[in-house]
Amino acid sequence: MSRNHPIRPEDPVNAGASPSQRHGRRRWLRRLAIGGTAAALLAGGGAFVAHAHGGPDGPFPMLGGPGPMGRSTAFDPDEMRARAEWSVERMLKKVDATDAQTQRIKQIVGTTLRELEGLHAQHRANRDAMTKLLAADTIDRAQLEAVRAAEMQLADQASKRMTQSVADAAEVLTAAQRAKLVDLMGRHRG
Repeated sequence: MSRNHPIRPEDPVNAGASPSQRHGRRRWLRRLAIGGTAAALLAGGGAFVAHAHGGPDGPFPMLGGPGPMGRSTAFDPDEMRARAEWSVERMLKKVDATDAQTQRIKQIVGTTLRELEGLHAQHRANRDAMTKLLAADTIDRAQLEAVRAAEMQLADQASKRMTQSVADAAEVLTAAQRAKLVDLMGRHRG
């Protein structure tokens, strides 16, 4: 597959497709890739949000417990923001982002993380409720379902907010920068 023609006419999915239909598919795939690029900018922030929403040590047990010099890896909003900021700066340097672009995207990520911190307390309350329900003498399926539904609502809220932030960050970068980021992401995925 050549770089200029990501979808070959001989591919089975393109059998019988007109040149304009194939072009439309390529354009759609390119837009999808560019959208994924913006997602990479917030990946650091998103990863730390996911970590924050796990147990006391996050969803990754290997990161849990006391860390170096007895430091816990439990949810720490300041550490989460610092790590996200570092990740964003690192990615933006690779695409030659300007100082203004970097500052704007860091602002977007910081605002998003602060907003998502509020969901952490709600998640912890839901998790505690689920634990109590499962430890009860009798299992209340209706209450379990209510807690599950509340957790899904939180996940949906977080997902919507992250998608909004990805779009906001993507608009800060030029098309060329987004394309470069897509290329870098492709190399890392092997």
